[in-house]
Amino acid sequence: MKQYLVRSFRYMIYLIILFIIIYGVMVLTGTSRVSPQTLGLFFTSKSGLLMIGIIVGLSLLYPLFGFVTRPVRASLLTDRGLLISLMEGEGFVLKQETDGILHFRAVSPLKRLAMRYDDDIVLNTNGPAPTMSGNRRAVTRILFRLDTLHINR
Repeated sequence: MKQYLVRSFRYMIYLIILFIIIYGVMVLTGTSRVSPQTLGLFFTSKSGLLMIGIIVGLSLLYPLFGFVTRPVRASLLTDRGLLISLMEGEGFVLKQETDGILHFRAVSPLKRLAMRYDDDIVLNTNGPAPTMSGNRRAVTRILFRLDTLHINR
């Protein structure tokens, strides 16, 4: 639950920063209908409160659809070197390994920023079936490449 709330909070901060950037560009280009002096009205109007509600709602929903846990073909885990090189090719490096759980983290600061510093990919080989969990886009891309390598072997 703690990780869910942290991810929601990070995404809310990201949306607020995005809003500030868009508003700043609109003020600089003269396309904003609201001047910086009357920005306080934004928080008291119906449309402003709706925007705040949308930001909070999206932030609370983001961890539900932004992160996944997917099964991994067990036969792919036999070649550890191939797995490590594939992860490095995707821009991830092995951060930590404990008791059959491998933690990968993005290498590039830009990639980490794009993933809002929620860039941990966890490969859990414990249990009946190995799983990979983390950012939906990264996990899906990595598992697709793993399946492609498995088919082409």
